[in-house]
Amino acid sequence: MITILCSSVALGVYTPAVLLRDELSRSYEADLEVLESLYTPETRLKLTENKKVFSTRFEVAKLGHRMIRDITPNLDPQLVTRL
Repeated sequence: MITILCSSVALGVYTPAVLLRDELSRSYEADLEVLESLYTPETRLKLTENKKVFSTRFEVAKLGHRMIRDITPNLDPQLVTRL
């Protein structure tokens, strides 16, 4: 089994991952996991709120991009273990 982990935030990452999974599925058992599905419920809610703001205020989106940090504390340990 091959599992591909990618983000769904940007189509430039997600779309190639889907295409790779489809290609690998011709010869192997392949699955695609989306990183955002491993976030805690609180983090997912915040991500949804941020997307709304980012889509209407580009300057806020640029600021958010500069504030990128380690996401590990936002991951649900049980979901990560299952994966």
